[in-house]
Amino acid sequence: MAEVTKSPARSWSAPATLGKERKIHSQTSLMLRRLLANRFAVAGGVVVVFMLLLGVFGPYLAPRDPIAMDLSIRFQPPSREHPFGTDDFGRDILSRVMAGARQSLTMGIAAIGLALAGGIVIGLVSGYYGGWIDMVTQRAIEVMMAFPDLLLALGIVAILGPSLMNVMIAVGLGSIAGWARFMRGLVIGQRNREFVDAARVSGASPSRIIFRHMLPNTLSPLIVLASLGVAGAIMAGSALSFIGMGAQPPSPEWGAMLSSGRDYLRHEWWIGTFPGLVLVITALGFNLLGDGLRDALDPQG
Repeated sequence: MAEVTKSPARSWSAPATLGKERKIHSQTSLMLRRLLANRFAVAGGVVVVFMLLLGVFGPYLAPRDPIAMDLSIRFQPPSREHPFGTDDFGRDILSRVMAGARQSLTMGIAAIGLALAGGIVIGLVSGYYGGWIDMVTQRAIEVMMAFPDLLLALGIVAILGPSLMNVMIAVGLGSIAGWARFMRGLVIGQRNREFVDAARVSGASPSRIIFRHMLPNTLSPLIVLASLGVAGAIMAGSALSFIGMGAQPPSPEWGAMLSSGRDYLRHEWWIGTFPGLVLVITALGFNLLGDGLRDALDPQG
């Protein structure tokens, strides 16, 4: 008799699970088709993948030592031997750009990762519980948002000291407020939805409701904004390095390279031009990919 009661459960659960997997697979396939149909998104994805590969393998593929100086070949214009030329210390700019990809990309991705982690937790808790918790967190967020992100990051770096690691921390902390406000809005929109009420009735704990039911439903907009945010974080970190508050010489970070080449733009234009072009192309690639993801995930938006 026990075997008779168990067999229907198996016969019903297997088709339900299979149907759910098929639905997820079809939604993923549809999203990929929309993404691949967007030529600008594909171009941005190619740029992003290329830059990520350059960040991983660039220091090993660089034709020369990015920090080795040779004053006998300083200020060499672009040539076959030095495609991007050499700087004021005779260092190969192409090698420095390739090696600097790891630092600039790591800085942007780590900063957004920190902002996401802090903003998601604060926004989830504030939006779900409401009341005095929401009031306190929102007043703190409003104080942080009263300062421009770059100015707040500059103040944090001034306290911690100029370094690449401190720039990552500063840019990430400076962006937490915006991410927390955005996440709170998403959670408030879901707080009284049917699936949340069903989870409460079934006896699920608040932490389970927040992280197992509400968070997965906010991933799509978070992925889109994260891809767009990496570009802004890279630009912000490079700006801090440009004014001497980020990566320090002889680091080949792109913003620091721009700073060292600004005094020679009139005659030795290649020193600052090529790092600037790579920086712009990288930011453009992330922006194009983010726009494509937004259209693919929310075609009605």
